[in-house]
Amino acid sequence: MTVLPSGGPPSIPDLEKTGMSETDTRIEGFAIRGLLEHVKESGQPGGIPALLETPGPVRATDRLCYAATMPRITRVYTRTGDDGTTALGSGDRVGKDDPRIEAYGTVDELNSAIGTALASDPDPELGEVLQRVQNELFHLGSDLCVPEDRKRQMPVPRIEERHVEVLEATMDRLTERLDPLANFLLPGGSPAAAHLHLARTISRRAERRVVTLAAVAEINPLAQRYLNRLSDALFVMARYENHAKGVSEPLWDSRA
Repeated sequence: MTVLPSGGPPSIPDLEKTGMSETDTRIEGFAIRGLLEHVKESGQPGGIPALLETPGPVRATDRLCYAATMPRITRVYTRTGDDGTTALGSGDRVGKDDPRIEAYGTVDELNSAIGTALASDPDPELGEVLQRVQNELFHLGSDLCVPEDRKRQMPVPRIEERHVEVLEATMDRLTERLDPLANFLLPGGSPAAAHLHLARTISRRAERRVVTLAAVAEINPLAQRYLNRLSDALFVMARYENHAKGVSEPLWDSRA
């Protein structure tokens, strides 16, 4: 990603130099409010409203957000959450037990579990898939952390139909190489497979949290579909990992 110099507000010509394609129209981080302030201070005629209405496949604000979105973190702690509140991507402060925080916080937990699976030396093909999923989970986090009614002013990466379709295609490809299931499986096998099973259960919990959020707020409906598909995909990947490593799948003994 190209990041503009931080010495002052970027100009539209500066943004053009990033060389982004027409599809590079999404913000890749959460530093939204500061970016919009850059737009306001840049002296462009009409300010933010005019830039938001800029015609064409790539709006000026999209270019700005994409080019300058990687925040410079100079200190991890801020003390602003000591009162039990935290900031959404929109800048609004809510309780840390808010359903929206529960939803994307669990997505973060899921991403960490997948990172643990990646650190457990999975099959190389699965490693590529899991790295892509980790990136998509950041898309999902940004999708959930900004309320739907604020996304026109604050464009963020979103889960799209193509992300769901790739998960389905991945499952179909891996399942073709596996024997049909003859019984319920116990989570386990190789270390990476066990971690993938754990990630699968966290994905199910993240889905439940998103369902809870959807009952009280409008969300991108693809968020729920993606998590539903991902938990299935993680199950298939756990099976494939055991298959690739030559490890027998632990089976449930219903007569024990």
